[in-house]
Amino acid sequence: MGPQRELNFAALGTTWRIQYDNTRTTVLAAERLAAALQIALTDLAPHDPLLIPQDIHLQVITGTPFAGKESVTFKPHNRAVECRVILSPHSTAAAPGSLERELSTAVVYLLAHLSARPTQAFMSLVKKAFARGLTHKLLSVRPYDEVADLLTEDHYDTLRQTTMAPWTDTAFQPPTAPELAPPTTPGPGYDRTRALDMIRDDYAKLPLMLSQTLPALLANPAALAGLRDLREEGWLDWHILVALVNVALNLRLQQLNQDSIPPDYPARFLQTPESDYAIPLPLDAFAPARLRAQMDLTVLSVGQRRWNLGTAMKTPNPAAFKQLLDARYGYATDDVLHRDLLNDTPYENGTLLPPAT
Repeated sequence: MGPQRELNFAALGTTWRIQYDNTRTTVLAAERLAAALQIALTDLAPHDPLLIPQDIHLQVITGTPFAGKESVTFKPHNRAVECRVILSPHSTAAAPGSLERELSTAVVYLLAHLSARPTQAFMSLVKKAFARGLTHKLLSVRPYDEVADLLTEDHYDTLRQTTMAPWTDTAFQPPTAPELAPPTTPGPGYDRTRALDMIRDDYAKLPLMLSQTLPALLANPAALAGLRDLREEGWLDWHILVALVNVALNLRLQQLNQDSIPPDYPARFLQTPESDYAIPLPLDAFAPARLRAQMDLTVLSVGQRRWNLGTAMKTPNPAAFKQLLDARYGYATDDVLHRDLLNDTPYENGTLLPPAT
C-alpha cells in the first residue's frame, strides 16, 4: 500500500529489492521483469553463472529511454548494485515481439553485470540457455501483463492512496529456495594446487621487494600492532604482503618524476631490490586503514590474475567480490608452510620459504 511497492527475492547469493510506482501499468511491468529474472536465474543455476553475492536495488519505471540512452543504467555504488530499468508499458498496438526482445535484453544485460565470469564465458552460458528453450520459458503463452491483468485501475488507485506501517524493516532478508542457495563448491577454474603454487611465489618474492621497509615495520611497535590487528581480522600472511607491496609500489611511483616514469613500471618495481632506492618509505603510510583500502582494490586484481574473474561494473563491490573468493576460491584459507611474517625473521635468502622450496 502507498505510492511505492517493493518486491524482494533471493537467489544464488544475490538479494533483489525491486521498487516501483504503485500504478497498474508499472506494477505489471515490474512484475514482468521480476518473473523473468527468477526464471532466468533458475534456468542458469545448474550451470553456475557465478554471481557476486550482494544486494541489487532496482528501480523500475515505465516509459521510453531518451535517445541514445540504455534502458538499463547503473549508479555508482561500492556496497551494492544500484540500477534503474526502463520498461515499455504493455500495449496491444506494439510491434510483435518488441516487448519480449526488450525483456530478454534487460535480463541478460543485468545478469552479465552481476557475474564474475568473463563476459564471453557468461554469454556462452546464456546462448546455451536460450538454445535449451529459455525464450519460451520467459514468454510463456501470452505476455505477463495480459495474464496478470486481473485488477482494475481503481484498485491500484485505492492502494496508492492508502498508507500503513511496513510489515518489515530494511533488515528483512527474503528466504532462498534450497535449489537456489549460494553455491559452495569450488568456483569455475579453481585449482588448489595452482593456488598454493602462487602463494609460494608470494612468500618467495614479495619479502625481497620490502627488504628495507618490512624489517622497519616489524621493529616499530605501532606498525607491528596494526599488522597484528589485520591478522586478528583474518588476514593471512600473504594477504598482508600483497597489500604492503601494493602500497609500496604506489609510494615509489609518487617519488618518481612524472616525466621519468619508466614505460615498464610497475614491472620494473617488482624486479628491483628495495636496497636500490635511496629514499625510505614512511612507516605511517602502512597504517591498517590504508592497507584495508588498498586490499579493496587488490582483491579484484587477485581474482583477475589468478582465476580470470572480474566484473563489468564500473564501480565494483570489493567486499562482495572477496566474499565470493572466500567461499569458492580458497582466498580466506589457502596457505602454505612458511616462516611467520610477524614473529620470525626471513630465511637467509630473504624469503619466507626454506631455500630448497
